[in-house]
Amino acid sequence: MTIAIREFDSGWKLFYDTDDSTVPVTGSGAGGGGDFLIDNFTKLHENFNVSDSTELVINDDGDNKDLRVEGDTDSVLLFVDAGNDRVGIGTPNPAYKFCVNGTTMFSGLVGNNDFDTFSTSGSADSVSNTTDTTLVTTTGAHTVTLADGVVGQMKTVILVSDGGDMSLVPTNKGGYSTITFADAGDSVLLKFINSKWYIIGKGGVGAGPVVT
Repeated sequence: MTIAIREFDSGWKLFYDTDDSTVPVTGSGAGGGGDFLIDNFTKLHENFNVSDSTELVINDDGDNKDLRVEGDTDSVLLFVDAGNDRVGIGTPNPAYKFCVNGTTMFSGLVGNNDFDTFSTSGSADSVSNTTDTTLVTTTGAHTVTLADGVVGQMKTVILVSDGGDMSLVPTNKGGYSTITFADAGDSVLLKFINSKWYIIGKGGVGAGPVVT
C-alpha cells in the first residue's frame, strides 16, 4: 500500500493506493472524534491514527506489521520490528530492543540504573549476567561464578560491604583465572567479547581487586 499527500484546489489531502483505485482518507466514524484512519478495509484495523488530542499513533491495534523508513542511500534508516518489539537504525534485523548499525554519537549523560544486590550469606553462588551492575556484600570467604553474557555486554561488580574475600571466577575468562575482592570499594569492569569476559578496568580504595 502506498500513502501520499496530494494537493488539490480545495487544499492538501491524504491518499492511499489500493489495488485498483486511489482513495482519499477523510475523517472516519470508525475512529471517532475526527481521527484520520488509514485502513486496508479488508481488515478494519487502525494502522495510522492522527488524533485530535496529543499524539500520532502508528499501528494502534498492535498488529505484527513492521515499519521501515528509507533515507537517500540507506534503505533501512529506521526499522521497527513489530513482531519482536525491537527498533533498528541501519539494520532490518535488530537483535535487541534498540540496535544501531553505523557510527553513533551521544551528547550528554547516558545513564543506566540497572543493578542488583548480591550477598554471600545466601545460597547463590553466581553473579547475575543480566544486570549492568552487581553490588556485593560478603559475610565470609566465598567463590562465585559469572555465566557468559552477550557479545559486547559490559558488567560492573562492586564490593560494597566487606565481611570476607570474594573470588569471582567467570565461566569463560580472557587472560586470567580469578578476580579477588578483599576490601569495600573494590570494583571491576568486564566486557564479554570473543566468547570470554575480559577485564577492562579495576579500582578500589587501594590497588583494587587482585587478578591472578
